[in-house]
Amino acid sequence: MAALFEMQAGKPLNAPLAVADQIGSLTIVYAVLAALYYRLRSGEGQCVEVPMVDAMSAFVLAMHGKDAVPEPPLGPPGYERMANAIRAPLPTKDGYLQIVLYTKANWVDFFTGAGVVDAAQDPRLATLSIRNENYEELYGEMAGILLTRTNAEWTDWCRIHGVGYSPVVSLHELIDALPIVAHSAGGTYRQMPIPVRFSATPGTFRREAPLPGAQNHEVLREAGYGDDEIADLERVGAVIDGKDLNPW
Repeated sequence: MAALFEMQAGKPLNAPLAVADQIGSLTIVYAVLAALYYRLRSGEGQCVEVPMVDAMSAFVLAMHGKDAVPEPPLGPPGYERMANAIRAPLPTKDGYLQIVLYTKANWVDFFTGAGVVDAAQDPRLATLSIRNENYEELYGEMAGILLTRTNAEWTDWCRIHGVGYSPVVSLHELIDALPIVAHSAGGTYRQMPIPVRFSATPGTFRREAPLPGAQNHEVLREAGYGDDEIADLERVGAVIDGKDLNPW
């Protein structure tokens, strides 16, 4: 992944997130779910291995393998339009905004709203492939137009015209939007939201976050361990009883 930044910044960089850890974890989840479904259908269990390097290679090359995937290759790897430095949040009158103009109608509405006459006749907008060929020039013109209005004005325009957009939200703004809750041992803190929505079984917070090791007994009992076996594991230091442990 570091090599992708070279396409934008001219040198390899690390993403400011543990991307490999998070992508690897998500891959583990759906791999285990697939294995559980197979066990449900067949009654047969299996070993599931998820090498992080393979998960990341698949993740990156799904988009950036591009013309290098056919054999013989049709061209070099790398999705140039996606990695171009101009494809980024762009400055407005009072901030930064990311907008996504996908269709010809989106582009025509955008240019027309900016006062461009006969935007519908612009040959660069005719088809998706032609727009992609001219993306650098089109994005350059979009950058100049965005400077003419504020974030609020542009977001109103995007809503009216059905255009995808996102203001640049700071980490402080993300945290300030979280609810404040109380923990019996940890005090008050900002609670992360449940990131998925189920229509029939919506997620809820039924109890506070456990301290490290506090649920060891519960988990081991569910796995079939008896009290004596759990006590033996604690005696040799394999597990801890975290009920009284306060990391704060």
